[in-house]
Parts: sequence; C-alpha cells; structure tokens
Amino acid sequence: MQIIKIMLCPLIIAFALHSTLSNANAGVNFSGKLINVPCKIDNNKDIDVNFGDNVDINEIDGLKYTELLTLSIKCDENYSENLYFRVSGSAATFDKAAIRTNITNIGIKFINGKDGTPLEINKKYNYVQTGDFSLKVVPVKKSGSIPLPGKLTISAQLIVEPQ
Repeated sequence: MQIIKIMLCPLIIAFALHSTLSNANAGVNFSGKLINVPCKIDNNKDIDVNFGDNVDINEIDGLKYTELLTLSIKCDENYSENLYFRVSGSAATFDKAAIRTNITNIGIKFINGKDGTPLEINKKYNYVQTGDFSLKVVPVKKSGSIPLPGKLTISAQLIVEPQ
C-alpha cells in the first residue's frame, strides 16, 4: 500500500500543474531584417540546356550526355555577406542530386563542375563570391528501369541567397 501512495503523489502533482499551466498565456514577439540580395545568376536569364535529339535511353549512365554550364553569379559591389547556393525543384525518388522529369525513372543530375560533387536538390551549399560557377548536368535513370521514349522536360531554379 505504501508504494501505491508514493507513485500516486507525483501523478496528482502533475495533474494539478497541468490544469494550472493550461490556462497560461504568453506574448510572442518576432523581429527580423528584410533584405534584397543584389545578386544575379546569368543576369536573370533563363538557362536552356539541350541534350540533343538523339539521347539513347540505353546509354543513359550518368556520364554520357553531360553538359557543362558556366554560370555568371554577380552581386552588387556593396554586398559582402556570405551566401548559399542551391538547386531548387522536385528531386527524383531514385537520386537525391537529380531533378524529376516528365518521363518516369529519368532525372537530370546536378554536379559541381569544379570538384565533381553531386549537388543534392534543395540542399544549401556555401557559396563564396568568385564570379563564375561551373555546373554539370547529366541525364540519369533509375537502375534497372526501361523508361519510355519521349520529349524530356524539367523545370528547376538555381538560387543564391544570404546565409
């Protein structure tokens, strides 16, 4: 009987505190600084990549059909804050560094052109303002799949933003 009393005592205290605290109110203040990042990628022009009209589904291996893009990233001379770079879009289910396309089991992989590191979609990477940024894009397919032929389209955004 003694053990039951000791165990019930903390439960009674917890219920009493809960009923007292459930009616408590607290104000919350938010603050921040809105800025306009004065940076542009390729002067804010759309970037079109054409892999050609004869991409053989059987030869898509993550290497063949690689295209190298050299992007101009320019920030106003007065802007010196640290930046993030990211590729934004819907990632393919079979590769975190590939954007989903309109063709099932086909994606477009994004790779850092300088060091060959795959760039995970929607992940932020530190970017040091150097002017140009090289990026490789290449079609990839889900291992073991046989995608249907068709016109390949994707939409992605390249974003530079403050840290």
